[in-house]
Parts: sequence; C-alpha cells; structure tokens
Amino acid sequence: MINGSALPRLPKADVERLHDASLEVLADKGIAIYDDTLRGLLLNAGAIPSTDQLLCLPRSLVEWALSQAPRDIRLYDMAGNSMRLEAGSRFLTTPGDSLHFYDSATETLRDPQLADVGPYVRLADALPEIAMTRGQPMTLVQPEGILGILLVTEQLLLNTTKHHFISPIGVDMVDVWIDMASIVSRGEAIGKRPFFSAMICPVSPLRIGIEGEQKLLALANHKIPIAATCAPIMGATAPYTQAGTLALLNAENLAVLVSAQVVQPGTPVFLAPAPCLMDMVTAAICMATPEFFQMHLGAMSLAEYYGLPSYHQLAHTDSPSLDYQAGLERGLSMLAWWLAGPAMIGSAGQFHKATVASPEQLLMDAEWYRHVRTLCSSFAVNDEELALDEIAETEPGGNFLIGRRTLEHLRDGSVFSTQVFNRDSLQGTPRPAIERARERVADIVNSHSPKVPADIADEIRGYMGERLRSAGKRDGLEPHQFSR
Repeated sequence: MINGSALPRLPKADVERLHDASLEVLADKGIAIYDDTLRGLLLNAGAIPSTDQLLCLPRSLVEWALSQAPRDIRLYDMAGNSMRLEAGSRFLTTPGDSLHFYDSATETLRDPQLADVGPYVRLADALPEIAMTRGQPMTLVQPEGILGILLVTEQLLLNTTKHHFISPIGVDMVDVWIDMASIVSRGEAIGKRPFFSAMICPVSPLRIGIEGEQKLLALANHKIPIAATCAPIMGATAPYTQAGTLALLNAENLAVLVSAQVVQPGTPVFLAPAPCLMDMVTAAICMATPEFFQMHLGAMSLAEYYGLPSYHQLAHTDSPSLDYQAGLERGLSMLAWWLAGPAMIGSAGQFHKATVASPEQLLMDAEWYRHVRTLCSSFAVNDEELALDEIAETEPGGNFLIGRRTLEHLRDGSVFSTQVFNRDSLQGTPRPAIERARERVADIVNSHSPKVPADIADEIRGYMGERLRSAGKRDGLEPHQFSR
C-alpha cells in the first residue's frame, strides 16, 4: 500500500527559499487589513503599520503564529466521530458553489434548482468514499442571494451527517453555521468537536478583505478549524511564474494563519491552496495544466515544511462536457493526488473549471477513487492466497469459477468491481458509462435515508424557517416567494 507520497516534492532548499520569500513579502510589503478589531489585535501582537491599510508582519510574528497553530487537527461529523487530518489521509470531498448543473437526461447544462440539492447531498452521504461535503454544492439563481443560500444550506444539513467543509458566503452565514453547530453539539462548546470547518479566501494580491476578516474573527473566536485558501491566478493576480505565484500564495495563507492566532491562539488552521493560471492566448482560467499540478505539489511541500495538513482540488477539467478530455484530466488528477498523499482531495463531482455540478460525475469520481486506492494497494502472498490446494484439485484445462476463494472474494469485495465503468463485450449495444451512472445514481438516491437525528432535524427546520422569514421580510418578499 502506498501510504506516503510517491510523487516528488520540491527540494528542501527550494522550500526554504519560498518560505523566506513569503516572509520577505509580509515583512516588507505587508498585507492589507481593513477591520479595526483585527487590525488592533495584529498591531498589539507586533505588526507594523505601513499605510492606512497595509500592515507589515515581521518574521518573529509569523514564527510565533506558526508555533501556536496546532498540528493535530481533527474534524467531526454530526454524530461526533472524528477524522484526523494528516499527510496520506486523502479524505475525498464534494465540490462547492457550482454555477451550473449537468442534466444527464438531456445532456445539457442548466441553472441549479433547489430540487437538485437534496438528492446530490444524499448521494454524497451514501457514498462511503466521500468523507465530507464542501459546503453548498451549487448556487441558486432563483431565489438568489441569502434566501437561496439559506434554502441550500437547509438541504445540506438535512441530507447528510458528514462533516461540512464550507465556504460561507457573507458574515451572516458564518453566524448561521455557528448556530447550527450549537444545535448539533447539544450544549457542548462548538469548538470541542466542530462538525464544520470553513475556508477563508484571501483576495490576491495581499488582501484578506473586510468580509474575510470578519468571518475569520467569528470563526477563530470559537476555534472553528480554518482553511487558508488563497487562489491566485498565475499571470493575472500573481506573477507569471510558478515560484512567484507560490511565494505570493504562501504569504497570503500565512497572513490568514497569523490573523487566526492573534484572535485566538491555538485555533486550528490547515492550508487549502488553490493556484491556477490564465491562458494568455484566450484569457481562460486553466485548472488542468501541468503547471496546475506543479504549483499544488509546491504548495504541498510548503505545508509539509510547516507540519500542517493540506487540501488540494482534483483537476476540475477544462472540458465543458463529460468527454474523453474530462475523463483523462480527472483520471490523471485522481491518480496524481493519491500518489501525492495530501490530507484532503477536493471537488469530486464537478467539472469545467469548477463551475458544473454533476451527480454522475460524483459517482464516477468515487468509483475512480476506489480504483486508484486498489491500484496503489498491495496484495497478500501467503498460504491462503497462493491457493495451492485449489490448483492441485483442478484438472488440467479446468476452471476455478466455483472455487471457494472465487465465491468468497466475490462476496467480500476484495477484488475491485464496478457498477459504472463499462466492461460490456462488443455483442449488442454497449451502454455508455454516463448512462449506467445515471441509473445507479437514481437507485442510490431513492433508497438512501440520511441518519440525521429527528430532534436535530426539527430544530434545523425551525431555525431555518425563522431565518427565511426574516430575510424575506427584509427583502420585501411575499411568503410564497421564499417558502420551501
């Protein structure tokens, strides 16, 4: 079994050079901080004012913050079961905030609808390969804004008990999730066994942003695990070099870590770098190029240098359809990330530059995850598995179709089998994998019931109902316009 990394990391000297470059950026240029509370905490901790917004973070402050950040980071599901984030854990997550939905029945893209959300999340809950959700899987057009976000969040909470790794849209949604954590924890301090973690996404170059700063304050005050998620675009919001992009990315993620520690020392922070690049010919954002993987492996090298776990996205595939290119880019990225061995692998069930959610893609990604896990595992060589007794008992020219081990291994699943990928013969009309996946998705969604405790589900519905009524009245809507 490949437990560690089988892909090369940056040499230690290069990692240290990137680290030093990031500290130089923070000490000389600084990071823009707009929130007065966070600004005051950073100044008290030793930050140096540069301009009205920029604060320079000296090396000593960054090193202090790194010493305060815990290395043993655990995430919890709704039932209180824990997952330890560490190199090689490879927890697979769903995508977040997709702008489109792939309707496999019509083979078209359309706007996501509320009716899409529950089944999608229920599918993720049923798939054992999926360890957690990545927040709201898709963004509604109708109703838009906070109403749509609340409705999607309610479906998310009612259709899975798995951990929620969210990207909260607006400070209000951080408050909602903190309230949800209070309901789920039943009176226990919500930072003790947090059933959600949250991304804080700096805005390259060198800003966390007022909204991000306020979200960070709320999360760190409760010691909710924070993912520092800088997403620079090489050539657009970052230099057109891998090393320059990584130096900037790392500086911004370290600024998030420092900010979290001055708010509440010991706040769990892990790294979730999301670098990509701009195609200078088409101006398209690319998320499946060799440089994409190079930068992610470089960022993973930095995370390991700090002793922090990291989250990395699957190649979202730049293809706008589930075609050969999509399969190649997804398959290669799943293999690459399994071999690299990060703590978390993200965005299963999404394609075309992180914009399209697809239940069939989610199922196929889970299937491919099993495939790669099996490929990278070893097999036993012992008296039982050598099966010399069966070989001795079988006549030359015979077969092993009804042998004891054949039947046992068929039942125990130790030999990889698939209900999605096409293994049909050329006789008749082979069924495309997407068609098989669509049927399998329907079977799973129709038969699976999430195990959200009834009392918690009732409290969630009641709370969300109040929030929806309040938001609807604030926007001047009639009740039927924001009802479920």
